[in-house]
Amino acid sequence: PNTGGYLQWMLYPRYRILMDMEVPFLFRDEDLYIALHVFSDEEVLRKVLSRYHPSFLTVPNTAKEFPTLLKHFPEYVLVYVDDVEVLYVNQDHHPALAKRYQLHALDPFVFSEQPVDTILNSVEDRAPLMREARQLLELYPDGRAINHLAALIFKQDHAYDRMLPHADAIVRNFPESPVGYRLKAEAFAGLRQFDQAIATYLAAIERSAPSEQIRLYKEIGLAYLEQHQYARAYTALNRSIGIFSTKTTIEDLYHLGFSALMAGKPRQARQILTYLYEYKLSPHDTEWLEKVKRDLTRLDEHTSQ
Repeated sequence: PNTGGYLQWMLYPRYRILMDMEVPFLFRDEDLYIALHVFSDEEVLRKVLSRYHPSFLTVPNTAKEFPTLLKHFPEYVLVYVDDVEVLYVNQDHHPALAKRYQLHALDPFVFSEQPVDTILNSVEDRAPLMREARQLLELYPDGRAINHLAALIFKQDHAYDRMLPHADAIVRNFPESPVGYRLKAEAFAGLRQFDQAIATYLAAIERSAPSEQIRLYKEIGLAYLEQHQYARAYTALNRSIGIFSTKTTIEDLYHLGFSALMAGKPRQARQILTYLYEYKLSPHDTEWLEKVKRDLTRLDEHTSQ
């Protein structure tokens, strides 16, 4: 019902819709009750389908329980997903359309509530997801969620140049969102174009909540490290990495300590690297132990001069 107004104008006169909540005087209270319950109550759904036999169902992607309800109505198959709704077609009415566009790999309701990278990390074979993402982008190339998915698949494949068109599509169509800028910056960093990466990360920071800005400053710090701009690297990393945080990794702590050392901040460097060497590292972390010991030795030599 929330997208009813758009559908009413775009699909008329070929299709009729169940309800448009923007013009309630055209509909009865009974219509409103049905429209609000049809995606969450199996009996309401059953009676609506029996009465109207709709060719299409367009469902809010927040209706997480709907796929469970629809298992009892196998004639409806998933054919399209966007940032707001999920589209099913009655394959008895449109068998060719169902055969051509049915989606199998992508779960749009999980997709709408979980971070895209979390979903990808739980998938062993990304190829079916990529095939369906391309199919959806051929139909509508400007969607945020599907471009996000495609960009992250290319990132996992280290195909950073192929990330850029998808990041650009998000920036172009959702300029207020940090997502496109962050993806674009990650692509630039992967391509070792660090000046562009830093500038784009800063654009993402302008559009991000404070909790998300912390992670972006860390990426900026790592980009400065790659450029050997150690003072700037330390400033950015110091904003994003907490020495006393239990979530700070060995790698994060080392980057912070090393940037402090190279930026001419021996006191801060000694504190961080000592914590790392004495407490954080185990005897099995031989490579890290050698690195940190080397840097602590360098600090001792600098102090004795």
